[in-house]
Parts: sequence; C-alpha cells; structure tokens
Amino acid sequence: MKVYIVQSKKKIEPFLESVDKILIKNKELGILQKESFDYANLTPVFVKDYSEINDDNEYIITGDDIFFEPEILNNFIEESRKVIQ
Repeated sequence: MKVYIVQSKKKIEPFLESVDKILIKNKELGILQKESFDYANLTPVFVKDYSEINDDNEYIITGDDIFFEPEILNNFIEESRKVIQ
C-alpha cells in the first residue's frame, strides 16, 4: 500500500528548519515517519498537492508534519479495513 505525503514546505520557528528535520524523541521527524511506514509496509510517495493523487488502490494520505507511533499507524490501517468490509 502507498502512503502519499503532502509536502508542506513549512519552516519551524525559531529554528527555520523544515518540518522533516525537527527532532522528536532525538530523531528527525522524516526518519521517524520512514520507520513508521516501513513498520506498516507502506511505500511513501511525496506529492506537492492532493491533486497529484490518482490511485484506485488502497492508500493513506498524510502530511510531512505529522508524527505518529508505528503501532498506532498499523492499528489505524487494521481498523480502517474493518470498516470498509
């Protein structure tokens, strides 16, 4: 399954760092997101805008500024699939 990551280009004050470089739990957000996606067997696809997404298969959309624990992401996917069935 793919995860589409909408890139915000936000800079975080006062550091003026892009959101994927901000440290959470002593790791960059971008690295934490990649670890979560790997854990859930998701293939990341970076897009600039929602309009770039044209996919008939199962997928997730998130922003580059969102943090989530790998287990929570996996649970979200499992519970979402139950609702669809």
